[in-house]
Amino acid sequence: MIEPKAPGAPGSTATWTSSAKDMVGTALGQGRVWFTVGYGILNEVYWPSCSTPQIRDLGFIIAGDDFWSEVKRVHQYSLTTPSSSLPLPKIVHQHERYRLEIEIITDPVRDVLLVNYHLDGEGLKLYPYWRHILVVMAITIVEQSQRKDLQQKKKGAI
Repeated sequence: MIEPKAPGAPGSTATWTSSAKDMVGTALGQGRVWFTVGYGILNEVYWPSCSTPQIRDLGFIIAGDDFWSEVKRVHQYSLTTPSSSLPLPKIVHQHERYRLEIEIITDPVRDVLLVNYHLDGEGLKLYPYWRHILVVMAITIVEQSQRKDLQQKKKGAI
């Protein structure tokens, strides 16, 4: 029996992310999560060692009624850390229609990566996307307003 081929078969060659990295980071402790940042987004996540990739491109699409933008393609961002020895990146994407702040935090004890983000832009919404999730992993994405709500609930429970 002849198996039908998909249009364009055999398809494109498998690739991983770009080698153009802004930084490589990990927790300062026993946590086993490593990450890379490229083009202002979380490029790769490695776990349980720095040789085992789990995620490619945790990016964002910003969209409104008459507009959309893939954040990593705009190339208008800055990356800062509290100091050269603290791998806690804060990435700020600037565009004429929006400002997006992203913070990447690894836990020093547990295998957890937190991506905190905040979008300013009238009538726009943020749509996270990720490609090539190979293994279920404890990754939490919490919007800044939700994080504040959690902190307030914790204060009320104590």
